[in-house]
Amino acid sequence: MREDKRKIIKYIIPITLLFSFMLFIFAPFEIYLSNKGYFFFPGWDMAAISCLLFVCSFIFITIILFGISIFGHKIYRLIVGCFFGGTLALYLQGNWDTTDYGAWNGSEIDWSVFRPQLFIFLIIFAILIFGCGLFSLIQHDRFIKISTIGSLFILAVLFITLSVLLVTKGGLSKDKEYICTTEEELALSSDRNMIILILDAFDSSAFKELIDGDKGEIYKEEFMDFTYYPDTVTGYSSTDMSIPQIITGKGYKNEKLFGEFLDEAYEESELINWLNENNWEKDIYADSLMPQGNSGQGICNSRLLARVASDKAELMYYMYTMVAFRYTPQPIKNHFYFYADNIKGNLNKVIGDYEAYTGNVLKFYNKIDDLSASKNGGVFQLIHIEGAHEPFTVTSDITETTETTYEEECIASLKITAKLISKLKESNLYDNTILIVMADHGYSNGRQNPLLLVKGLNEHHSFAVSDKAVSYYDLQDAYIELLDKHVVGEEIFGDSDDSKRGRLYCSVPFNTHLNFDTYGGLMREYVCNGYAWDQSNLKDTGNQYEEKESVNIR
Repeated sequence: MREDKRKIIKYIIPITLLFSFMLFIFAPFEIYLSNKGYFFFPGWDMAAISCLLFVCSFIFITIILFGISIFGHKIYRLIVGCFFGGTLALYLQGNWDTTDYGAWNGSEIDWSVFRPQLFIFLIIFAILIFGCGLFSLIQHDRFIKISTIGSLFILAVLFITLSVLLVTKGGLSKDKEYICTTEEELALSSDRNMIILILDAFDSSAFKELIDGDKGEIYKEEFMDFTYYPDTVTGYSSTDMSIPQIITGKGYKNEKLFGEFLDEAYEESELINWLNENNWEKDIYADSLMPQGNSGQGICNSRLLARVASDKAELMYYMYTMVAFRYTPQPIKNHFYFYADNIKGNLNKVIGDYEAYTGNVLKFYNKIDDLSASKNGGVFQLIHIEGAHEPFTVTSDITETTETTYEEECIASLKITAKLISKLKESNLYDNTILIVMADHGYSNGRQNPLLLVKGLNEHHSFAVSDKAVSYYDLQDAYIELLDKHVVGEEIFGDSDDSKRGRLYCSVPFNTHLNFDTYGGLMREYVCNGYAWDQSNLKDTGNQYEEKESVNIR
């Protein structure tokens, strides 16, 4: 009997070892290493909890399966067989299912599109679980040999795969980088200021609907002195590429590593060079990659820092939720889907006496109360907040909830902007502040038509709507006109009245997350030869900037 017990434990161990190692060690670290550029924290932040869960899972399941053997060989053989079959099914689902569910950017997934995969994997799960269970019950000796060899073989494959990833991805450490901190946010000058407020994903058409609606006059009163440019085309459909283009005027085309592009773009930027030549302070508040060369050092709120996760337990909750999404069959995947940027938004912590900037809407709303005229000279601040980006969690009265609508988030973004305008007036900074309210990209109809509102120095007039055809590639000249020539209203953007002039726009895959040492995904270039809000005016130029490396969390 003692020998039987030893044999049972011996036969159980390879299967439970495979299950525990695959789900609690391999899966989270494979997701991390395969998408290392996306995650801000070092992999070591995951190590302690992953190892603990691995050991606990291995011991617990081994004891449970051994305990079942006490109640009879048949039920033991059936359950062990089903468990092995389920482990194989999870392995196939997590490592061989190539279905692309898109990026974890908060957008709703249309699960009906994936019905064929649903039936295929349900059949595979049923065949493996019940087939292995019956095989173990009927041919237990043969099952033991096959399951042992199979478990050890898959374990070896997983171990080798993880080892290769560790070597090729540079291990679990993350280098220090220049990071935008919250230092001096809204600390402005009594002399001259320029603020670019970026409301993420705020579509121009959404703003037009609001000013044409029942409360339109209220919005026009709040944005008195501003000129609205409804016929505006952004450069990119993604934040990571749009923000550098807004700041520098340079477009990324996969011609070099993204980090190299950032350094060169900031060095060649007309705006940055004008600010440097005129001794303006430069602050950038954006949860985006910053240049790491001299330009990065020249951004006043940028610090060379290492990031860590502020709460390791919550971090692993997110990581194992990703594991569950990846390894479970499709009928229950929707229970494990979340906005991946919540990891950075909730847990992003830098080592030292600084706070990393995250773009949180409610934090910025409260921060406006601290706006001050504590400096002299010129101050430039670009501030990017989450705005109207999915997931929709901010109501129109600026409170956080679990689910709201795009329109409510747009209204909340405008209320936040109105509060900023009011605070500038209260602090006697309104007239000497250039204020540009814009979006990095739109939301509907291909994302090409973002919000753009501009107010120059000492500009006073009723709310105005311009019919000029604007491209974000025009922004550099506009910045200099506003800063150096003090132009206002219709004088901005020169003679750009022809909406049929070609304005370039690049569509970027949603699953593109850039890092300094990566390239972007496949980008398709379009030219807009008509009104920006009409997607039918976007024509494919035939130019494609090939994908060299992209990341995705399936």
